Amino acid sequence: MTTTDFGVPYLAPPPEGVTVARFPDGFEIRSTTRSAATVLIAGFAIAWLIAGLMAGMRIEGRMGVAVAILLLLIGLILLGVAATSYFSAFAIGKRGSQGWVTHGTGLGKYTERFSWTDFSGIVEGVKQVEDFEASRPAQIPVAVLQGSGRQMVFADQLSSERRRFVIQAISHFCGWCGYGG
Repeated sequence: MTTTDFGVPYLAPPPEGVTVARFPDGFEIRSTTRSAATVLIAGFAIAWLIAGLMAGMRIEGRMGVAVAILLLLIGLILLGVAATSYFSAFAIGKRGSQGWVTHGTGLGKYTERFSWTDFSGIVEGVKQVEDFEASRPAQIPVAVLQGSGRQMVFADQLSSERRRFVIQAISHFCGWCGYGG
């Protein structure tokens, strides 16, 4: 967030992958969840698929078929994860006092509806998640809508740049000057 010569905050242009739409009674902010990891996962998936095809051609008998099917299944699962990550999106919007947060894609798409009157500010926070490989919980950066007696956590799948822009945009559009980022 930067300011004009008169000290009035204005919103900087959105980062790549983020779009903002203004309505007479609200706004909608959309962002892709794409990242470099998606390309790596897709490449790894293709390697597993090729390994499965090669194993099927080189190893004879039932063992060859089993190995080929296993490698192909692993490749297809990884390709599915990469495609879901690539096509997945995040959106938050406001029309009047009604709001929504949507994330995911296709059958995995999830929308949560809420009232903006329940909230009075937004900050960047952290969410504790169980990390089975480490001895302590992992912390994931998130956006947190705050209100009296209610909090709403979202945007954990966005990059830091995109998440911070979403927080600044919501603060800007809702007239909250208490951005805590």
